[in-house]
Amino acid sequence: MREIQVASQAVKFLRELPDDYKNAIKERLKELETDLMPRGAIQLKGQEKCYRLRIGPYRVQYHFMEKEDVVLIYKISRRDETTYG
Repeated sequence: MREIQVASQAVKFLRELPDDYKNAIKERLKELETDLMPRGAIQLKGQEKCYRLRIGPYRVQYHFMEKEDVVLIYKISRRDETTYG
């Protein structure tokens, strides 16, 4: 089972979410311990071993550090009209 690390910026964002979304995100992040590409995960273009995972209206971006067998959650954000542009 791989280790999951969450950057301080992502932790801060997660703390401010309503409990139902917070719990849903935490459950999906647990999947990363055993499956690097859980249902709905997409590799980010131009970035090796970086992925995004959609969880309701939120996006979780993470990086897999293969040598350490660690998944780093570096950004959690709400998807809106500025997400991709």
